[in-house]
Amino acid sequence: MLEKFIPISFELSVSVLAFLLLLLDIFGVRSKRVFAAVGIIGLILTLPLTNHMWGMHATLFGGAYVLDGMAVFFKVLFIFITLLIFLFSLDFLEKKFEFRGEYYSMLLFVCLGLMLAVSSADLLTLFISIELISLPLYLLAAFEKKNKASSEAGLKYFLLGAFASAIFLYGISMVYGTVGSTKFVDIITAAGKMNLYASPVMLLGIIGLLTGLGFKISASPFHMWSPDVFEGAPTPVAAFISVAPKAAGIAIIIRLFLLSMAAPQVQPVWVLILLLLSAMSMTIGNLTAIPQKDFKRMLAYSGIAQIGYVLLALAAATTLGIASAMFYMILYAFTNLGAFGVLMLVTRMNGSSSISEFAGLSKRAPALALMLLLSLLSLAGIPPLAGFVGKFYLFLAAFQHGGLLFKIMVLYAILNSVVSLYYYLGVLKVAYFDPPADEGTVRVPTSSGLALFLCGMTIVVLGILPPLSTWVVNITQSMGLSL
Repeated sequence: MLEKFIPISFELSVSVLAFLLLLLDIFGVRSKRVFAAVGIIGLILTLPLTNHMWGMHATLFGGAYVLDGMAVFFKVLFIFITLLIFLFSLDFLEKKFEFRGEYYSMLLFVCLGLMLAVSSADLLTLFISIELISLPLYLLAAFEKKNKASSEAGLKYFLLGAFASAIFLYGISMVYGTVGSTKFVDIITAAGKMNLYASPVMLLGIIGLLTGLGFKISASPFHMWSPDVFEGAPTPVAAFISVAPKAAGIAIIIRLFLLSMAAPQVQPVWVLILLLLSAMSMTIGNLTAIPQKDFKRMLAYSGIAQIGYVLLALAAATTLGIASAMFYMILYAFTNLGAFGVLMLVTRMNGSSSISEFAGLSKRAPALALMLLLSLLSLAGIPPLAGFVGKFYLFLAAFQHGGLLFKIMVLYAILNSVVSLYYYLGVLKVAYFDPPADEGTVRVPTSSGLALFLCGMTIVVLGILPPLSTWVVNITQSMGLSL
């Protein structure tokens, strides 16, 4: 009997943990450290479930939910991301907010939605999962109620997110009206038998789906919400939004589109759309990041460009393209969280996220300056850090596609990476060469220090592991992903 619950054991564990934290709040527990400790211990205890789920392939709820290696991969990633946010939030909440126990519960409900999204094999299940992700994030973005910027961020995120959800739902209705089913397998089978250009309703439906997903991953031109939400939201929430929904969106794109590329009628459409989104994201993200004076806004535009690199590899529709995209989401998550973590510690007293706050950081807190150096150089793709290895495999996957267009796009992506060096090095120049405005040292709490150490070790270790190339190529084979 218990074996039937193994495929959904991650979701059940996170659900129980989220409701447990709500009960602790109801029964009067007022220690933020108790909530954080229960959440962290609970998430760590879910990790051994991976041993039972890896290699398993199961379909539940009439084909609406699927568990495979890719789903397990991303679910473990979401657990680690949530763990790091818990560690960063502990000190941040003590400085910023009066006690509100629902903060940690909402993070767990978002984690639950992320897990359900990557296992969704039906458009309606996917829509419900996306809403479970979005609604708590709207509240978390506006969590700092006395801060007008936070309230504005939550309102903007809600309005634009509701608009994107409406377009996504409208796309579902058009796809269902054409195919007569919301299951991925039925949609792909039907799309493979029709001429999409001769079926405008189906084509509009697919564009509606991509619009909704493009909003979640902050791909241009659906990125308008990202800089304002990042700037106004509490820093741990902005850090969470910057990585977790994007990883889920990439997983959904892989499952919904790329694993069905065998249909010759479908492939040219997806390749063209993904390449267009990739080019726009790289260009707008990098060029708009250059003049930014706010660090969170700069990271928002940087994230748009990073998604452009990932979409380029996915457009190749190869095993290496999928594997490199999955690997890149790991290092991007830890790298971006590392940069946000440094910001939290440097600005936790005054709340400003201006780049000028890093002035003289190398003298005030050498360890934090080193972590900032590792994070930004990894995002720029400088060897021997993880970002370089990740971008190498992304670009290699696109280059091996063989087409002239892909070779041109790889060259364009490399040029964009060079452009990104300008604004990353600009921040490091402030941190290492500008005189400090405040001579005081920066205190690093144990919880945040542990989170930063994990981020830093990931950036370094994933950049220097010799057998990484074998791992990247073989990971999709162990997951049963094939094209």
